[in-house]
Amino acid sequence: MYYLLDAVPGPVRWLGKDHQQTYWRQHNIWWDNGAPFQEGLIPAPLKFDLQPIKGTWDHGPHMPQYLRGERMPIFRDDVVAAMKAAGVSNIDTYEVEITDPESGKVYTNYKAVNIIGLIAAADMSESKAEVHDNIPLVDVSFDTLVLDESKTRDTLIFRMAENNSSILVHEKLKKSLGAQGIKNLKFHELETVGIL
Repeated sequence: MYYLLDAVPGPVRWLGKDHQQTYWRQHNIWWDNGAPFQEGLIPAPLKFDLQPIKGTWDHGPHMPQYLRGERMPIFRDDVVAAMKAAGVSNIDTYEVEITDPESGKVYTNYKAVNIIGLIAAADMSESKAEVHDNIPLVDVSFDTLVLDESKTRDTLIFRMAENNSSILVHEKLKKSLGAQGIKNLKFHELETVGIL
């Protein structure tokens, strides 16, 4: 069984400025295509700012275990260590500096994560989906997602080729993370969540 990985909605801190936006465009770098990067291509460290705390329900002082970058997931070091301890071997990690513009504090206990490998695992005949451009890859929207788990080969974490912004997590990894004290991740059951 697989789950859609998500960040806990709040109240937490949220990423603001990605100082590498121009660099990503200039070098045509995509964190969601499942491919490893050439050595030396990714700047070190990657630099981000936090958004100022707003007076809304989802903003608060807590630094979460998972920050969603526009192009990449950013996990706290304990999450990365727990994933590796659970047997995850298809991730590359990159050093990160996250600055709080209000306090000036710099967080270095996070990693940007490139999940290697796209898997075309959706059972399109059983799923309720909208295929854009008549090609069932990259940006398929799902009202209901049904997987053909024979195609996943029990991979613990992967991006789905049909919607590569989606990160799917095997039940074994979900349970292992929970047993290791990783509590600030949200796992949606595929039958109950829409994927845009």
